[in-house]
Amino acid sequence: TTYLIKDSKGMRLTDKQGKDVLKKSYELIEPEIQRERVTFHLLEDGKLGIYNPRNNVLISPKFVRKIDLLSDTVYITRMGSGSGILNINDQAKEQFEYEQIESLNDTLILVKEGEYWSLKNIISDDKLLDDIIQIEGKKDFGDFQQIKFRKAKGYGLLDSRFGIFLPGVYNEILSLKSSDVPYFFAERYLADSEFYIVLYINKDGEKIKSIAYREDEYENILCEN
Repeated sequence: TTYLIKDSKGMRLTDKQGKDVLKKSYELIEPEIQRERVTFHLLEDGKLGIYNPRNNVLISPKFVRKIDLLSDTVYITRMGSGSGILNINDQAKEQFEYEQIESLNDTLILVKEGEYWSLKNIISDDKLLDDIIQIEGKKDFGDFQQIKFRKAKGYGLLDSRFGIFLPGVYNEILSLKSSDVPYFFAERYLADSEFYIVLYINKDGEKIKSIAYREDEYENILCEN
């Protein structure tokens, strides 16, 4: 058990015996639950750090944004004008070269370089998907999260369980709910055949049904959904 104490010097963390957990006080200490772990954001002289009590990792305040936890040893933050990864076990991978970073799970991240985003595996350093024009905010479905993205040919979905849930080829993708169980509607226009293909997909990525509509039947898609 950890306690937050505020005194004339600032804020500090103590254990249940009243002993200081950290060696000093900070201007502000703010708890947050990240990936089912309690972490503490630290503020000092306008810079941010973090303390992870799970493995006693302290990252001193020197960053310009809150530090996001990917795992107990890997964190995302921003230094100067670049976002990057802090790896407690492999500091050689600490490069702050991206304009933005968005995490999908503890190994897959979206990074923005110039105009485009890419999906990368932080363990293998492989690029799994590139030339992403736009991403939307992460949607939380409880036991999994998804990020909608757009490429030149259309929209796709990324999933915290599977990585690429739907490729970036659809005119539209919508998340729907039947009671409390989500499923997904995806529409793709096949210009060569002048048909719209509509897919209904469950939350595990399994196709429920597919329907083909002629171009002059497009209004039927909207009416049925």
